[in-house]
Amino acid sequence: MPLINVIASCTSRKTSPPETACRMARIRSIKTETRLAEWVRRISKARGDSKRAIDLYCGDHWHVLRKLVETQNTPKKFDLWVASAGWGLINSEAEITSYGATFSHLDPDSVIHPNILPQESHLWWNGLTQSRLQGRKSPSSFAALAKKTPTVPMLVALPPSYLTAVRDDLILARSLLATPDLLVVVSAGTKRDADFSSNLVPCDSRLQTLLGGSLTSLNARIARYILENYPPRKLLASPIIRHFEKLTSQSQKQSPPKRAIKTDSEIADFISKKLSCKKTKHSHSSLLRVFRDSGKACEQSRFSRIFRSVIQSRNQNEETE
Repeated sequence: MPLINVIASCTSRKTSPPETACRMARIRSIKTETRLAEWVRRISKARGDSKRAIDLYCGDHWHVLRKLVETQNTPKKFDLWVASAGWGLINSEAEITSYGATFSHLDPDSVIHPNILPQESHLWWNGLTQSRLQGRKSPSSFAALAKKTPTVPMLVALPPSYLTAVRDDLILARSLLATPDLLVVVSAGTKRDADFSSNLVPCDSRLQTLLGGSLTSLNARIARYILENYPPRKLLASPIIRHFEKLTSQSQKQSPPKRAIKTDSEIADFISKKLSCKKTKHSHSSLLRVFRDSGKACEQSRFSRIFRSVIQSRNQNEETE
């Protein structure tokens, strides 16, 4: 039995999914329940080379987590699990086929149709974890994992969109742990959350000064900090929250870099060109990072609106061809 269960979201793949891979972009249904049923049917029958989940993803966020796994001593201190929009909860050592599914709402492979509110993602997660894809014997939900290891601390590092999706499951998991204090939730970007007020670690961009790296890997770096500074018997939400309240108050918030503001048409042109490159799969968030890194400015909500408009235009053009 592990001393700690660490659960994180998966990020970008090392390569774009092959043409044979199961992808949400190919499912045209709008209703979430219909999309889920079709997804489970397709991915259950998916054929192709399988890989360990830990070998399927890349990016700074995943690099931090993978290095933690590879450098931990024997016997190991923790097990790493993946909260996957395509497979549910999976152990990082599980063998899975490549796929395209995400909770990022405006991504072409979003599990929730762009015309549906992203809050419906909890319906997707609940149904996905109950489907028990390919008859897995290991826990496929947070609740199942908590029931199997009730005395093991659960350190969860997820972005807001994923935390929204797993909310019901995570609340149930907390009730199944020996004490609610065993659940520690790290979600940079989640300001306040009544459901997790006693479990949510306070964190924002001020911690970049202390932990380094980019904002996209902040959750992983905070998880690493906790694992390195708290032994399993002391990994409890209450003292960790108090510690991070001090850290964030003492850390200096970084000033955002000055960038050139672009028009809607210029941004749309940038997005279209990037999406036309089939060798690389881009999400809304990854394109915004590239856009900003090139010295250009755009608010996230504005970029999301333009990205969605470009996607809808491309889909309409494909349907008329």
